[in-house]
Amino acid sequence: MNNEFSVQNVRVQDLYQKGKSLLKAIPQAALEARLLLYKCGEITENEFYAKPSLLLHPQQVQNYLQLVAKRLSGYPLAYILETQEFWSLSFRVGPGVLIPRPETEFIIEKVLEAASEQEDPLLIVDLGTGCGNIAVVLAKELPQAQITATDISRSALKLARLNARQHDVDRISFRHGSLFSPIKTIEFKNACHFLVSNPPYVSQADWESLPPEIREHEPPQALVAGKTGLEIIQKLVTGAGEFLRSEGYLIFEIGYDQKNAVLELFGPEWQKIECFDDLSGIPRVIRAQIK
Repeated sequence: MNNEFSVQNVRVQDLYQKGKSLLKAIPQAALEARLLLYKCGEITENEFYAKPSLLLHPQQVQNYLQLVAKRLSGYPLAYILETQEFWSLSFRVGPGVLIPRPETEFIIEKVLEAASEQEDPLLIVDLGTGCGNIAVVLAKELPQAQITATDISRSALKLARLNARQHDVDRISFRHGSLFSPIKTIEFKNACHFLVSNPPYVSQADWESLPPEIREHEPPQALVAGKTGLEIIQKLVTGAGEFLRSEGYLIFEIGYDQKNAVLELFGPEWQKIECFDDLSGIPRVIRAQIK
């Protein structure tokens, strides 16, 4: 790539055009070309527009071309930038941690809708917090809430703590462990107003058919539940009653074709069992209330 493009006397606009051309097969090539330029060139958005003829240091040009090549190899943009937007907030992400998706914001919406019915102070547990995006947003949106965030990955919890500090949130307790194991203590038994989760729900077969960008780089333990894709969700539904208070809510994300199978998991102890579609019309979030 470097052989066909001199790194000497390169202007901001020239390098941007080169990046956009190289990334042309990517749907948002222009946007990604700019973001990668901000990342490697130490250029702000204002400088990009105000100083298109600014000359870049050859090392900046080299760094940019290397990042473009990395992106073209299928490496996720969020991992390159080390950040991902969620609920209009910036979250630090990295390899080994699931990249937040826009559809997961529906979990936040459904918690906020139901929160007005619950007594203060709220007790919320985010099971499998990843980079902490759900927990941090809920802490900011519900200042009366005490939140516990759990994850089986210590590296994910480390990032989640960093994100909580970055957003000046100090009402989140982070605990290491799988699913309900970190909250098997007296203060959580029949006490939680909300259990929320974006659990692994991809089946093994679907995992094999996912785009390489996901399959080769994002952590399978955060995505793949098992043979059917329902293994973790079933544990969520059957185990939540031990921790929810009367009329507390279980709210979680599901896969594109799982609605009917998931609804069948709920027994007579549940009420107000609802499934909400995302903006693409795909069933995405389940909200159920324990009696």
